Amino acid sequence: MRSFFLFTILFVSVIALNAQGVGLNLTVVDASEVPAAVVSAQASYFPGSTVTVWEKQTASAKGSSASKYVATFKNGGQNARARYTAAGTGLSATTYYKAGELPTAIQTAALNNYAGYKLMHGEKLQLLEKTYLVYRIQLRKGAQKLTVYVDENGNEVSGSKVPEEIQEAE
Repeated sequence: MRSFFLFTILFVSVIALNAQGVGLNLTVVDASEVPAAVVSAQASYFPGSTVTVWEKQTASAKGSSASKYVATFKNGGQNARARYTAAGTGLSATTYYKAGELPTAIQTAALNNYAGYKLMHGEKLQLLEKTYLVYRIQLRKGAQKLTVYVDENGNEVSGSKVPEEIQEAE
């Protein structure tokens, strides 16, 4: 289910970028093809983690192109992804949670603030260089779906206040 969800998000993102004249190419690469600065940054931000997949993401728009490296790994037992520039600058990271694995404050807030909705899953989204952190939770009531951003204490954060880099991370 999670794989389908991630694939759907990636697919929709590619379509949206193509509609804007932006080409996005995501390629799985061997660890030996990842710049040493990126590998070092991954080890610094997520010590003890083992990267299972490295991807190179190349976006091009109107004559310019930029590359990012994406690491897929386990972070404290949770599936996670982190994005870096080719120079090793940490951009953002996403850690994926099932409903029961989210921090208690977030589970409690979802239960108390969204009566009738069921908490489905969530992601911890963070900017690595700016140390910004927010959770994006998915709720459902019948066929109705709701996506909400909350802080570490479960307080709702307006989507307009969430940095664009995080919203575009996946």
